[in-house]
Amino acid sequence: SGPKATQTKIEKHVSMIVCNHVSWYEILALLSSPLKPSIVAKKELSPVPILGTIMRAIECLFIARGGTTVEKDLIIKEIEQR
Repeated sequence: SGPKATQTKIEKHVSMIVCNHVSWYEILALLSSPLKPSIVAKKELSPVPILGTIMRAIECLFIARGGTTVEKDLIIKEIEQR
C-alpha cells in the first residue's frame, strides 16, 4: 500500500504586496503572476490616452493622492473582495 492522501481545506487569505516600481517591467511581471494582483494607481493616470484605457482593462484601482481615509478604506475593501 502507498502513502495515504489527505484532503486539506485551503482558506482564502488576503495578502498585500506594496511596491514602488522602477519601470513597467515590474507591473508586467506582477500581472503575469498567478497571484492575480490588484494594481492601484494615482487617479490622474485614468484619463491618459491609451494608458488609461489599458489600466481600466486590467481593472486598475485609481486613488486620489492625499485622498480621505474613507476613500482609502473603499479601495482596501474592493481589493479584499477580489
